[in-house]
Amino acid sequence: MVVRRLESLGLIIGPLLFALSPLFWIDGHYGVTGGLLIAIAAVPWVYGLIGEYNALRPVSPSVGAMDASGADRHVRHRRVRAARRV
Repeated sequence: MVVRRLESLGLIIGPLLFALSPLFWIDGHYGVTGGLLIAIAAVPWVYGLIGEYNALRPVSPSVGAMDASGADRHVRHRRVRAARRV
């Protein structure tokens, strides 16, 4: 329950810090403060998005099957193909 709340909080804090970062532009470019806000905002935002991904996996297997590792997908595909032969 606490982890789920932290993930939800990350989905609020991350975009909020991203939205605040343009306020610290210097001559149309990010300054040190704006860049630091973006770097810091990425951490809670990614944490929240991973939590949403983990929440969707049991509900929607097609979303849960998507991952960044292409090699893992090929290994699973071979296992499925081998299981069909039996």
